[in-house]
Amino acid sequence: MKRFICTLIIFLQTCLFTNAETLTFLNETYELKQIQKNASNYINEYANSSNNRIFINYLPKEESEFDYINNFINNITNNPQFNLISFYPEINTFSFGIITGKKDSGIIDYNMIKCNKAKKSGIYTIQYSHRYQFTDKESFQNAYKECMKNNLKYADALVKTQMPEIIKKKK
Repeated sequence: MKRFICTLIIFLQTCLFTNAETLTFLNETYELKQIQKNASNYINEYANSSNNRIFINYLPKEESEFDYINNFINNITNNPQFNLISFYPEINTFSFGIITGKKDSGIIDYNMIKCNKAKKSGIYTIQYSHRYQFTDKESFQNAYKECMKNNLKYADALVKTQMPEIIKKKK
């Protein structure tokens, strides 16, 4: 009887997790905001109350986490606003920033991406995105320092975050 109850509880937790429209990252709750389908790829976008974002991507035609990262970085390096912050090949994780705006005001979009091999085919990526606004050189430097200071913390958190199942249709 105990075995049956334990099995039932595990099954129910799995069902809840699989259909979860929320996820937790750095002790904050993110709610599913949008589901996108682009060709065979799916993207689930989550946001928290601070409007930080987490994107879960399923890319069934990608074969290698390393090749995906390499191609991603090579494609975006042509953008002069792009800055590679870190690359951790042993955990298939990298971070970058995109700086937009005028000389003394604008936005730094900080992103950390972790890639995982999918069970059947392709890869999953989990991307944390944090937007910093700056209004002068001092606030730009503070935002930049904040990105650099938290980079390892975000990488560690992505590695520890349970990759949720891709939701293909909003209920």
